[in-house]
Formats: sequence, C-alpha cells, structure tokens
Amino acid sequence: MEPPSPPPPLPMCDGPYDAGTANPASCGVSSVNDVKVSCSPTGCESGCPGFKEAGTPQVLCSSLPSSDSELNIGPIIGGAVGGLLALCCICGLVGGGIFLIMKKKKEGGAAGGGQAQGGVALSAPVAAAVDTKI
Repeated sequence: MEPPSPPPPLPMCDGPYDAGTANPASCGVSSVNDVKVSCSPTGCESGCPGFKEAGTPQVLCSSLPSSDSELNIGPIIGGAVGGLLALCCICGLVGGGIFLIMKKKKEGGAAGGGQAQGGVALSAPVAAAVDTKI
C-alpha cells in the first residue's frame, strides 16, 4: 500500500510592489575588515544589516492585503443604518404602547362611576324634604 500523495502546493501570487530599503545616495556605511557592520539609514545598501531588495514578493494568493481603494465599507454602513432603523422602530412601538395604555386609563378615569381620588365615593347632594311654609 502506497502512502498518500502530499497535498499540492498552495497557489502563489504576486504581492504588492515593495520599494525595498536601498538608498545609496544618502547611505553612510561603517565597515570592519570589508564587512559592513552598520549602515545609516538601516539597510541602505546591499550587504548592510536590514537590507531588503526592491521587487514584487510572492505571497499566498489568499493572503494578499487589500488596498484602501478596495476596502468595501458598504456592509458596515448598511449594518449601522439597519441597526438604527430597528432601534427607532422599537422605540416607536414602545412609546405608542405607553400612549395607548395612558389614554385608556384616562378614559376609564373620567367615567369612573363617581369616585374621587383615594377611593372616596361621591354622590349627588340629597335634598332634605323639609316643608317650610312662610
């Protein structure tokens, strides 16, 4: 029985162009025995510590960084607007419900069967049946 074959290599793509660190026009180099030990600015010449060659690096296709111009902010704005709209609807419904409850209480209190505040019963004044002849 043969061992399983290794997975295929991951696809590689050209990454964004990198200008590198080379800057020979303003490079200050300190050497010891023809070995560059320090450069100012760092990596300004080939052989300097921190040197990075200019070019287009190869990167995994799925790991390409997106540039600012490709940033898709539409879904973010849509989510924020949708959330605010939902919040407004909820506040409107709650406020409307409170208004209706208060309106019902007010209507019920106006025709409350002759009761005053505190549960005191009110009645029409009773005329005393007094026959007075003058």
